[in-house]
Amino acid sequence: MRPPSSRPPSSSAAVRGPTSAPEPAPSRERSRPSSANAVERDRVALTKLRALADQTRSTSGEIVALKGDFTRPLDLPPLDGALIANALHFVSAVEQPGVLARIARGVRPGGQIVIVEYESRGPSRWVPYPVSLARLEEIARAAQLGAPVSLGTRPSEFGGTLYAAAMAVAIIP
Repeated sequence: MRPPSSRPPSSSAAVRGPTSAPEPAPSRERSRPSSANAVERDRVALTKLRALADQTRSTSGEIVALKGDFTRPLDLPPLDGALIANALHFVSAVEQPGVLARIARGVRPGGQIVIVEYESRGPSRWVPYPVSLARLEEIARAAQLGAPVSLGTRPSEFGGTLYAAAMAVAIIP
């Protein structure tokens, strides 16, 4: 988690590969390396992210650090899932459903989108557009995603409570 700063972070991660599946993949799939695409627009943060990716490279998977903005179209392969952590609260409330819908279009049907945000927090310099779990339900409905399912909560070192919630991307018949 990043400490508060005057410049909002823009990180999100998109996951592709067999290890992102909610259930164990068949044994032939488990041997295929997976990858996580980490998207960052800040040059300094991107440099740190790339250094971390280099340190953690392994035969079972990799982190691919990409310069970009998760609120804009990204050139990524179809994803098994997406993780948006501590970032959606920097997108205006009016734009949140559209951004989430666009990200969902890049996730394979049956995939998951996981959101990590603050619960019951008022607007501030660090969280300008709060996304409580109740608000996430509204955003998910507007983005035509499944209802968010809470995965858990924990206290934030910066005050308040963080939650994680998952939403299913519809399987097209």
